[in-house]
Amino acid sequence: MISLEIAVSILAIGLLAYFFKRKASRRSKMRNEILQQRASSFGNAVWLPIRYSSQEYFQKIWKFSVWEKSGVLFLDKGSIFFVSDEQIDQSLVLNPNSSETPLHWVGMKLWPNGFMYWFCAVSNDETHYFTSETGTFIFSSRKTTESVYHRLREYAEQAKSA
Repeated sequence: MISLEIAVSILAIGLLAYFFKRKASRRSKMRNEILQQRASSFGNAVWLPIRYSSQEYFQKIWKFSVWEKSGVLFLDKGSIFFVSDEQIDQSLVLNPNSSETPLHWVGMKLWPNGFMYWFCAVSNDETHYFTSETGTFIFSSRKTTESVYHRLREYAEQAKSA
């Protein structure tokens, strides 16, 4: 017979898995909405699913989620545009041609941001942190975030030489 502790543990794990799956599904729906609504603005631009934190949020100690927003990075016309799920009609513009918008690998900041890997971009004296959208769980964060980071670095180099 299953003890009460084991039954409660199984229930808790099941509820957490359900919660994370719903959150990932919601982010996916918002990403599709962004792509639908902004398709005319960006045409055939390369897009990358991403999670975002402002410098203030990134440095907070107490937070429910280590990222502030999720959204899409569009690579278009020599610039990088971040469109979040909260402000589909606006975008954060990063200009990789400018010496003011360097991209930096941050890596894992265990405290206060858990086991996620990050890179950042500085624009207008503000630091913007990004990590890849990994779906339900964060276990592939390093590989996918590094991939996005290197893709952006390549794009920045191509934009500079164009």
